[in-house]
Amino acid sequence: MENKLIGIINELFDENFQTLDRGCNLAADLSIDSLRMMDLIVEIENRFEISIPDDVIGDLLIFGSLVDYVNQATEGR
Repeated sequence: MENKLIGIINELFDENFQTLDRGCNLAADLSIDSLRMMDLIVEIENRFEISIPDDVIGDLLIFGSLVDYVNQATEGR
């Protein structure tokens, strides 16, 4: 899952990350502002066919939390 999410981040933000530390803060470390974060969330929702409630997004700024959330949301598929 980590590699899939890194691929999405690379694609959306024209980056070339091979890995991201699970403790990476997407806003502070990667300079992803709130508008770009929403673009990322929408892309993740579309790619994985999940819904991420607005009140959860603030908890997903740490890369590891985002990975864990998507893993849980897609569990059993």
